[in-house]
Amino acid sequence: MPWAFPAPSPATPPRGHPIEPHSHTWAQVLYAVSGIMWVEAGREALVAPPQRAVWCRRARLTPSL
Repeated sequence: MPWAFPAPSPATPPRGHPIEPHSHTWAQVLYAVSGIMWVEAGREALVAPPQRAVWCRRARLTPSL
């Protein structure tokens, strides 16, 4: 199916739960219903309140030297 897309996958990690560096096969949208998200990507970091979403582009993880 050339137009098949992954289904939404809601998750509720524990407060302060870190997520290890990883890559995405598909672009993703992160959205917090409550609380805030601290998102780091490379040298960039941002804080996303519940009123905002974060777009994670499709990317391959490459370790920095």
